[in-house]
Amino acid sequence: MCTTNTPLIKQVLLYESMGSFIEALNLIEKLIYSDESNKKVYIHGIYLIYHILRDGDDNMSMEDYSNLENKYKNWFDFSFQSYSNDAEYLFFVGHLLDFLEYYVGYPEKGTSIKMVKRAFHLDKENLLYKWSFFLLRGWYKKSDKIAKQIVAYNTQILNSLAQEGLPGQTISETLLSRASEVLSK
Repeated sequence: MCTTNTPLIKQVLLYESMGSFIEALNLIEKLIYSDESNKKVYIHGIYLIYHILRDGDDNMSMEDYSNLENKYKNWFDFSFQSYSNDAEYLFFVGHLLDFLEYYVGYPEKGTSIKMVKRAFHLDKENLLYKWSFFLLRGWYKKSDKIAKQIVAYNTQILNSLAQEGLPGQTISETLLSRASEVLSK
């Protein structure tokens, strides 16, 4: 998983934990301009945009939303070109692209599954990648079985996700939701 050891990333994590997504996004933008080679910054930026688009912000105009969508497209294009063979990047970004594909219409439909499939093929031992691939494919019995296995027996995975801020929290929520459905049956 990505490390969270820089002071600015810690500030981003603090903003995220407070639900101050716009402030976190502004800091992410500064980080991208100062260091375009940090995949963690792109992952966080894309997750922040996802949450802002999903939840909305009453203080944003239609022009603000349009600018946000363009920012997402630019960040996705650059980061995908840079990290298309990095399993961690492919997993984190690919896992939530379904929503962004639908909402923004970009990238083309099916990219999320291709990204998570590639992450899984790059690291076949990673249960999170396998779970996400099965989930996005709609193979719910298989994905739910893996979710249950992760939650019941692999707490180190949940602990590592907890260190990832908003991206890890987003993945954990989906994972725990799927596992709880299985465990409650």
